[in-house]
Amino acid sequence: MARLPRLIGRGRAMEVFMGADDIPADVCERYGYVNRALPDAELDAFVDGLAYRIAGFDKRALSETKRFVDVASLPTGP
Repeated sequence: MARLPRLIGRGRAMEVFMGADDIPADVCERYGYVNRALPDAELDAFVDGLAYRIAGFDKRALSETKRFVDVASLPTGP
């Protein structure tokens, strides 16, 4: 709950929290709540392809990229 308003905006976060309802995948994708919505039939191939591509990158470059994104996007302090 603490991070969602930053991710999708205050108004949409209030809708999600107060409405306490299931949100369709296409709406989640538009809101930025999920990276992407895929039909079930395409999910395995997409995940396999992405995982294979990432596994081929230099491990240090991956680690540094993750660190950079964390510094830029995670809240600081309590």
